[in-house]
Amino acid sequence: MLPAEKLQPEAEKFAQQLAAGPARAFAVVKQLAAAYTEGGVAAADERLLEDAVGLFDTDDARNAIESFLTSGPGKATFAGR
Repeated sequence: MLPAEKLQPEAEKFAQQLAAGPARAFAVVKQLAAAYTEGGVAAADERLLEDAVGLFDTDDARNAIESFLTSGPGKATFAGR
């Protein structure tokens, strides 16, 4: 809960954090959530390999793994690729 005067700046800050994050992974999470909503665990599991496995072959994944191994969690940057 936020006071009305803080809502807009905090919403913008949150949106910027999402935009700077792993955008392709966020898209896959949305797809899996939609599949789950429509068909439960079985539907989400059916899409998992098709939708999520490809994420491991992205620049963002390679960067995140390298960053984690060298600098620890929470320090990766993402380009949406």
